[in-house]
Order: sequence, then C-alpha cells, then structure tokens
Amino acid sequence: MKIIGIVPARSGSVRVKDKNISKVGGISLITRALNTAKASGIFNRVVLSTDSKKYANIVKEEFDGELEIIYRPRDISGSLSPDIEWVKHAIKSLSIDLNEDAIAILRCTSPFRTVESIRNCWEKFKCAKVTADSIRAVKLTDKHPAKMWIQDEQYIRPILPYKNADVPWHSCQTSSLPEVYEQTASLEMLWTDTVVKKDSIAGQNVMHYITSGIETIDINSLEDLEFAKFLVDKMELNNDF
Repeated sequence: MKIIGIVPARSGSVRVKDKNISKVGGISLITRALNTAKASGIFNRVVLSTDSKKYANIVKEEFDGELEIIYRPRDISGSLSPDIEWVKHAIKSLSIDLNEDAIAILRCTSPFRTVESIRNCWEKFKCAKVTADSIRAVKLTDKHPAKMWIQDEQYIRPILPYKNADVPWHSCQTSSLPEVYEQTASLEMLWTDTVVKKDSIAGQNVMHYITSGIETIDINSLEDLEFAKFLVDKMELNNDF
C-alpha cells in the first residue's frame, strides 16, 4: 500500500500570527511536523501544502530544497475554507493516481505528535481498508457534552437531549454517561477513494486512534504556544518527536 503524508501550513492565522512557523524548542512547528513525518518511514512522499512563499522558503532552506511543495490558491486558504478544498487541490497538483491508497494529514499545530503514533495508526488503518473510510486521532474529552447547553432565545437548552431511563443526561453523574472522544490535530488518514468518491476527508465509517498526554496538545492560542515551549524548555523534553 502507498501513503502520502501532507503537512498543511496556511498563512493568515488570526489568533497567533504566523503560527505555523512559530518555534517550540528552537524548531518551527512546520519543521517539526515535516521531520516527524519523514522519520516515521511510512510515507512514499512527504509534501507541504501552503499558500505562503515565506513558509515555503523557510522549508526549502531547512530541507536543502529536497521536499515537495505545492502552492494552494488564497481563495481556498482562508480561516473558513474547509479542508476538503485543499486536499482536492493537493490530489490534482501532485497528479496522484486515483488508485493510490491513502493520504495522511499532519497538521503543524500538533508539536508533540510521535513517530510511533504515525506508524501504529497506519498499521491499524491499513488492516481495515474494506470497511473504514478514514481514521483520526482522538482523546477522551474532559468536558462531557451532556453537561453543555446552548441559548435558545431567553432560555438555555441541553445540547444532548438524551436520558438514562427518565433522567436527563445533564442531571446524571458523569461516570454513568458513555465515554465521549474529542478529535485532536495530531493525525488523520483517509483512502483516496474517500475524497474522490465521497467528497469528504472523513467519510461515513471513521476509525479512532486514541492518544493521550502531551501528544494531544494543539496550538490554537498564545497560551498554548507558551505552554508547549515550557514543556520543552523547562521539562527537558526531547526535541525528536
């Protein structure tokens, strides 16, 4: 089976300017993602998808020009642009054979993704080619959605209107509720067919790969970035993720 690793790195982050080239432990997030993808050894190709020549030039310098880079249009690189748009663009730009097996998405905002997780996730996914459309990294959520509410005019309503017998979930002990998983930015894998035939990067049958600890950290704010730097600088974490 063939699998292509794609690291998406658009510019224009609102919450953290130039987030994808921010450094953690002296290494940019974009380089961390590419290094880990390459070190896993499972990919036939590792590719950067970006709308930024600035980001591309950084990568060219760090990898001595030995990395595939595709430039995506700005109109599919905005904060509201769905992932399916740039994934389709990558498939077309790379002239990926529609019989190619899989694509992996490795986002820059997951600085502590491990080589072992990439390998283990691929082993699990490729054994389920007949039944699964995709696989994604998840973690057990620490905030159960049964305890969440939305505003409806002047009142609030529970997001999940389920019950245990006659007791609404929001009034049950959390320990009595089913486990709920939260997706992380760490890793997604999908068959090319999922994109081409189902116009989706998830499909209907989604497998899960459970992660925990620092591997679940996702950089979405300045506070997240500073915490990641703290973990590396103060706790002497190895930079080889």
